[in-house]
Amino acid sequence: MLRFAIAGAFAVFSLSAHAQVKGGLTCPNGSVEAKSFGAYYAPAKGALTIFFFREDMKEQEMDAIFANAAKFDAGDKAKGPGVGKRARYVPYAFKAWTRVSAKPDETVTAADFVKNVYYSYVCETTEAVVKPDMKQRAAKAKAAFPEVTAELTQGGKISVTTRGAYDGDPKTKFAPKVSWDIQGTGKVRVYE
Repeated sequence: MLRFAIAGAFAVFSLSAHAQVKGGLTCPNGSVEAKSFGAYYAPAKGALTIFFFREDMKEQEMDAIFANAAKFDAGDKAKGPGVGKRARYVPYAFKAWTRVSAKPDETVTAADFVKNVYYSYVCETTEAVVKPDMKQRAAKAKAAFPEVTAELTQGGKISVTTRGAYDGDPKTKFAPKVSWDIQGTGKVRVYE
């Protein structure tokens, strides 16, 4: 009986772990489903970054990517996963990064998150940064992240809803037209 109770608890835990993200991108050549969600905070620079991955990522894989990216955010010359425009290193569908003025152990809301936010997507194999017209930037960012709550503590809760559309960049084939509607909940990793 105990085995069934443990197996049942494990099944519920597994389902809840997969229920942390839903939605995805609509690209010119089809849709990209978001399957995993993660976030990290680097207090030295106030950097808060979220990833919606196109693959089921293991905790260890996320930790490796986030630790490397956090080093870069803190000013280290890190290379590889999570650094620069190298989507081949990190199988993500949508990413957003911002600088927040909140201190560690405080909670960030959407109003804080969108002040300095940048976001990018991967439809095919190349990362493209969303670049709205500067006059529209603040309004577009606010509309793109209607709900954000992040506790800036190790293992703190984070919940993000993002939706929007971008007409792409006609000057390059590497920034195709895209729309997205994604929700994710999870925990914040903090890297000092």
